[in-house]
Amino acid sequence: MAEDSMESASVDTSVKQGPLPGPGALLSQSWQLFKAHWLLFDWLILLPVILLLALVGVMLVVALTLGTEVFGSSTTSIAVLIIFSVPAVIVSFLTQIALVKAIQHEGAVGTKQLLRESWPLVWRFFLLNLLVALTMIVGFILFVIPGIIFSVWFMFSIYILVVEGTSGTAAMRRSKFYARGKFWGLIGRALVVILIAMIPSILVSAFENETLAILLQLLSVFVISPVSAIYFFKLYQGAKASS
Repeated sequence: MAEDSMESASVDTSVKQGPLPGPGALLSQSWQLFKAHWLLFDWLILLPVILLLALVGVMLVVALTLGTEVFGSSTTSIAVLIIFSVPAVIVSFLTQIALVKAIQHEGAVGTKQLLRESWPLVWRFFLLNLLVALTMIVGFILFVIPGIIFSVWFMFSIYILVVEGTSGTAAMRRSKFYARGKFWGLIGRALVVILIAMIPSILVSAFENETLAILLQLLSVFVISPVSAIYFFKLYQGAKASS
């Protein structure tokens, strides 16, 4: 019944205006949450990398044991690539969902429980990502502006799927509903964190120092990335509350 009423609201032409939290408040809240639970957030980001390295190690062991000729045929190479890629992709989706759940729980839930809660959502998460990606591609092909509009409409889809337990298409409709009447406010707040995320790349290009490049890359992956995820989650909460 709640689902039905939300679906009805998503096509209602009326728009409820409400204040969104400012970028300063969003950044402050995001930083405080990250600072309190940075180890959990960074561990979830690191897990897929560890698995990928482990899979590469296994492939090297197999090649050394059986000989590189085992990968000689294109059919065998494709089969091996699929066998080793699928677990990496699944774990990547699983940890992305777990990161959202970690933010939802304010860092108060352990990794095992987060992964256990996330597992049933992997397939829906994959389909939603595919659907949103295809929509974005079509939007940007259509003279860019529709792509920007779609980006704003569907920016909360992943959070909605994970937190509110909807299907992929319902998450997109609900995201559009939360974004109604807030288009420029959402763009402005999104640009703030996007510009911050670009700072490491700008500094690398300006100084062309390898050591600095590595440090800035680590900063981007293990600090800016999780803080940005928290920022957009807080923005989602604000948009939902003001709808």
